[in-house]
Amino acid sequence: MDMDKVELRIIVSPDNFTPRRRTAEEQLLVAVLVRAFRDLFNTEQHIRRDAINYLTSSTEKEWSFVWCCRHLDLNPNKVIPVVLAHQKKIEGTGYKSMLKEV
Repeated sequence: MDMDKVELRIIVSPDNFTPRRRTAEEQLLVAVLVRAFRDLFNTEQHIRRDAINYLTSSTEKEWSFVWCCRHLDLNPNKVIPVVLAHQKKIEGTGYKSMLKEV
């Protein structure tokens, strides 16, 4: 399974989202979240750290993780555990825990 499908499943997990056709604006927000999820596994430590900071920030400013989730009808408190669970599954593939990087 390619990474895009895995990342998209994380975002649109049945527990987090009711599937429907997305607008262009929603597709952009999904792309922002997917980029943050991908950056968690980047080999550059500063990129991983930025992704962690983005995903763990509680700010609700425009383009923040919480703001993007809310505009996609996602509960950010449910999305993060799904992402962390996914990250734990692939920890054995050579990726370090993103939480240890903070």
